Amino acid sequence: MTEIQYCEACAQKMMVYRRSVRRNMIQGLIILADGVPKKTVELGLSPGARSDFTTLRFFGLIYRDLYKNRFKWMITQQGKLFLQGKTSIPKYAYIFNNWVKRYSEERIEITDVHHEKVDIDIILKNARKVEVFS
Repeated sequence: MTEIQYCEACAQKMMVYRRSVRRNMIQGLIILADGVPKKTVELGLSPGARSDFTTLRFFGLIYRDLYKNRFKWMITQQGKLFLQGKTSIPKYAYIFNNWVKRYSEERIEITDVHHEKVDIDIILKNARKVEVFS
């Protein structure tokens, strides 16, 4: 859904886009759960899923440290809690010029967009095994 507004000064069309978290975005979030910052292309997602993945930032689930790892994404504490099913997020973010204008009051949990909660401890154990054998 897109809201269309017009600038009062110049009559330019201004679009407000409604975005939500979808299942194809969750795989990238799971990959980031090991705490290692990664570029979008390093997540192993399809091109469509890669572009959708960055929408997670509007929900506070991922971020970029603009000083250290400018081009790499990291999972937030909110993102970890969401994966584990310990918190909910707004169902929709309304975006204008790449900024959140508002959120919907309706909230969702991980099981609304992914078939199950994610055990981050297992992900971390597997990540450590890979480091040992690398």
